Amino acid sequence: FTQPSDVVVSLPDAGSGPEVFVSDGYEKGRVVVLNYEGLYIREWEVNSSGNSQFQVPHSIEVDSFGRVYVAHRENGRTKIFYKNGTYIDQWQGNFDLSSNLEDSNTLSALAYSFRLDLMFSLEGSKIVIRDVGIGRNWNVVTSWNVASKGSPQDLAIGRKAETISNIYVSELNGILSQYVLE
Repeated sequence: FTQPSDVVVSLPDAGSGPEVFVSDGYEKGRVVVLNYEGLYIREWEVNSSGNSQFQVPHSIEVDSFGRVYVAHRENGRTKIFYKNGTYIDQWQGNFDLSSNLEDSNTLSALAYSFRLDLMFSLEGSKIVIRDVGIGRNWNVVTSWNVASKGSPQDLAIGRKAETISNIYVSELNGILSQYVLE
């Protein structure tokens, strides 16, 4: 690996164990898949503009249906694949174009809620929540601007019972912000 940017472990499939997906983002621009013991299985060709290719895969998630979501930082979009690397679809970021932040048109982070089947993404200066259930077409449920003083880079969701209780956003300048959902 050279400068991997994120890692996620999938749920096990029938007859096979979980897989580890690594976004090896900045230099090689690829997704590498390992078995649970860390042995190489496959990788996806990258560094181009085709549907299954990207320049800087910055964040990666796997949903309960086994679909792999890769946040393509520099192109401001998320691409969706089957676990074998076959391209499914993509969505373009929902950016606040009036933002004066340096990274206002980049898509830098993803976080998935298994309980609610929602994908949270950090799209420039916005937190965007999408419904990613089967047949739901990645529709935006809600979004809002973060109170950023720098460059938002990552987000995580806190879990409380059957709901999402908190969203945390970290920035390159060392600030960690918390958003409480009622």
